[in-house]
Formats: sequence, C-alpha cells, structure tokens
Amino acid sequence: MKHLLIFLFLTVLATQTAIADESFLCTYGQKERIISLIYQDPEKPVPCEVRYKKEGLTEILWKATNTQGFCETKIKEFVQKQIDWGWRCADMAGQSAIVGTHRSADTDAYIKLTHLSQALAAVSPFKAYVTEYYMMQGKYPENLEAIGVNPADVKTSSYFSDLILGESGTLYVIGNEKIGDDLVISLKPKSTLGGASLDWKCTVNVKFSRLNYCEYDKDLNI
Repeated sequence: MKHLLIFLFLTVLATQTAIADESFLCTYGQKERIISLIYQDPEKPVPCEVRYKKEGLTEILWKATNTQGFCETKIKEFVQKQIDWGWRCADMAGQSAIVGTHRSADTDAYIKLTHLSQALAAVSPFKAYVTEYYMMQGKYPENLEAIGVNPADVKTSSYFSDLILGESGTLYVIGNEKIGDDLVISLKPKSTLGGASLDWKCTVNVKFSRLNYCEYDKDLNI
C-alpha cells in the first residue's frame, strides 16, 4: 500500500511538471537573432513551434502537433548552424554558457563570401552613378568627385576600406578585415546596345570556390 501511494504521488507530480520554453540569443557583431522553442501547452511536449526573430520580425520555422522531439531536434540543429556560420549563441535562461564558437575553414570561407557579396551590393549605387554620368556626358567620369561622391565618405563604409574610380570608369573595391585586407575587386564597365547601356565585368584577386559572378585574377592590382 505504501509503495502504491508513492507511485501515485510521483505520477501526479510528473503530470504537473511544466515544460519550459527555450530561447537562444545569437549575436554576430551588432546583429542579434533570437531562436525560441515554444510549447503551446506547458504540460505537454506537443504542439510546439520553433520561432526565429530577426530585426524585429518573427517567423515560425518548424512546428509539430504529434511528433515528440521534433522541435527539440530542429532548434538544436538550427542553433548549431548559426554557430558554424560564426555566430555566438547562448541560452537566454542562463542555464548554460556560450553554446559554441567553433568555425571550420569552410565556415570562414562562407562568411567571407557573404561579406564580399554585401560589399558588391554596397557598390551598386556607385555603378548607377557612373552609368548615369556616361549616358549624359558620353564619356566616363575621371574620379569620384565627378559623380558627386566625396572620396573621404567611402572610407567610412563597413563593407570595404576604400573605393577608387580609375580609368574608363572602372571601380576598384579595396577589402577590409571582413573580406581580407589584401582583396581587390575590379568592376569594369563596357558599353552595350550602341551606348544605351553598360555591362559590368567583375574581377577579384582572391579565389573563392563558390564565387561564380566574379572572375579570379591573381595578378589584379590598381
């Protein structure tokens, strides 16, 4: 009888134990992401959702209504993926220290490629300025000042350390610590459609295995 009462007590206690939600804060420089595991019923492992908050917007990445353990597996895999990309992730409940900061050579290459893509995107307005100048003047601008850009202003960019406008409208992007201090990107315009448009040829002096929109030229310099 005593053992039966103990068994019943433990059974009731187990059914009343709440399942706690989990949240991880992942940071990369000034950027923050929150990955959360939410249980709709605090006493049951399902239904559940894995939510991802980025720049004030929240989306549901995965959800489960019947399969126990699905959400738990997905959040662990996704947090680990952030870590592999170079993010630092920590349990917001303070129950564990930094989840990890491991970065492989492939991860570093991926991160550099991402920063290079961001640098090229940041140069797009300058390409538009050169194109506009060429269409109106019938020739390429000689320097940044000719397209209304202060050379000192481009040195404050977080995507590259400097931007130079060379001969024939060619833009040279000089790398920084994110994409490599020795990296140089050349964006050379070419008149097409009888001078009605410009095409841009991208060349870079550092080889990226997954880069298919810039040609590799180890001898590229300014």
